[in-house]
Order: sequence, then structure tokens, then C-alpha cells
Amino acid sequence: MHTTGLTHDRLVAQTPIGSYALVRIPERYLTGQADHTIVCRVTGHDLRGRVELLEIRTGDAHTARPEYVRPISPAEIMRDIDTAALDAGDLLGAGDVWLRRWHGAQPESVQ
Repeated sequence: MHTTGLTHDRLVAQTPIGSYALVRIPERYLTGQADHTIVCRVTGHDLRGRVELLEIRTGDAHTARPEYVRPISPAEIMRDIDTAALDAGDLLGAGDVWLRRWHGAQPESVQ
């Protein structure tokens, strides 16, 4: 059995259930396959010290050693909103511009 040196409590603290994570699949990476890194949601932790995951794009279940799992912070996920440029001189906030673009609406000019 492979041990990572992490206690179960530390593993859970690093990758809480419900959080998002990037997962590297070593075999795919080492063979040069394009889909070697996937975005997953953490669904649990097994007794062997592995992280249980659900791939966001496909819905496939995976388990991975914690060395190949990197949590994605909410700040990273929201970075594009925080750094969005103002839209064409309009005095709208970056978050408002992003929301309107996300929902397909054009921002209204501020008068």
C-alpha cells in the first residue's frame, strides 16, 4: 500500500468534500496525451489515502493520490470577474460587465 505521509484528517483538510481540484493523470501526462489534466469536484476520501473525485466535464468517477491533486481556490475561479476590463468606456463595474456578457446581454450605457 502506498502512503503519502498525510493523515486522513490532513488529507480531508487539504481537499474538502465539495471543493474543486485540478487532477493530473500521470500515465496520460507521461505518454503525451492532451487530456492529462482534468477539473474535478472532490466527493470523498478513501481509507487508502486517495481522493475520490467526479470529473466535471464527463461525470466520470476517479480516485487519485493527493500528490496529483491541486485544489482550486474560489479566488482563482473568480479571477476573470475581478480583473475584467471596463466595457468600451462605459462606467460599469467589471462584475456587471462580466455578468451581462455571461448571460448574453449587452451592457447599457451610463448616461
